[in-house]
Amino acid sequence: MRATRTLFGESIRKRPHYASDQVYERAAENLAKALLRDYPNEIQDNASLREELQDALTGNADGYRIARALEDYAHWEITADMVELFDAAWVLSAHQELVKEWVEAEGIEPDLAVGDKVLINASNLDWQRGQRETQRETQQVVAEVTKICASEAKYSLFVETFGHVRANSGLNGITGVLLPFEDVDDLPPA
Repeated sequence: MRATRTLFGESIRKRPHYASDQVYERAAENLAKALLRDYPNEIQDNASLREELQDALTGNADGYRIARALEDYAHWEITADMVELFDAAWVLSAHQELVKEWVEAEGIEPDLAVGDKVLINASNLDWQRGQRETQRETQQVVAEVTKICASEAKYSLFVETFGHVRANSGLNGITGVLLPFEDVDDLPPA
């Protein structure tokens, strides 16, 4: 695991998972703050507010579905402006916040540089995860580090065998993938 090796083999907490209670709790807290700011007369800050928001956010990706969940299960009276507010990427933002906190707390730093060749498992690609019968699932492929996102402990990788194209090539297409440090391995010596 790359992140462990970066810390010289010391044990570290796992990266926060996107669909975890921790992420939904943070998203609900952030949304509650926005609602209390924007609707001080309509929304009451009580014990059930964050719980209702967390329940509504869990598994619901857009403002309409969040609003419907709040209407159906928590009996909220929803306005069109609230639906628009719910449409913000609350869960994604909460996940990014928690990952940045995790990186800082664990002292995780990249140990690869732009231009380094690495080995990745094709099953680690988000767009690939739903296609379990494909040959790529266990395929190990060579990639090149094109950018480092240290605050989120991710590498941007160019994988030519997947049809990625270099930026500014004049072609439309995928320019690379973003993978966590721990999903990227050193290329074995030739």
